[in-house]
Amino acid sequence: MRALLERISDREREARPRRLLWQPALAWKRQFHWLWCAGTPSPGLIEAQLDAEKGTIRIDAERPAGRRVLLDDDLVEAAGGLTSILNGGEPRTVTPKRSLAVIVRTGRAGDDALTFEAAVAASP
Repeated sequence: MRALLERISDREREARPRRLLWQPALAWKRQFHWLWCAGTPSPGLIEAQLDAEKGTIRIDAERPAGRRVLLDDDLVEAAGGLTSILNGGEPRTVTPKRSLAVIVRTGRAGDDALTFEAAVAASP
C-alpha cells in the first residue's frame, strides 16, 4: 500500500475537471464532481464536457433523465445563460438559478470544492 501512495503523493487533486466520464450505479453516490444524479441511478454512461470560455455544456448520456449539472461562479460565468447540448442535439439556452437546496445538498459532504450554488437539468 505504501508503494502505491508514494506513486501518487506528488499529484494534485483536480476537484473540478472540465471533462467527466461517469456511470452512476451506486444508490448512495449521487454526485460526481459537477454532475448530479437525481432518483434511482441507472447503469448508463454519462460523458460531460464544460467549456467555461464559450459557456457551453455538452452531455452525452444513454439515460439523461434526472441528471443535473451543478454550477457556481468559480466553475463558469453563467449570468447570461449557458448553452447546453444533449447527445449532439439542438443547442438550448439554460439559465442557472441559485438555490439553497443545491448548496445544502452538495455541501453535506463538507468538501468546499464540491459545494455548488445552482443546478440545471441535463435534459429538457
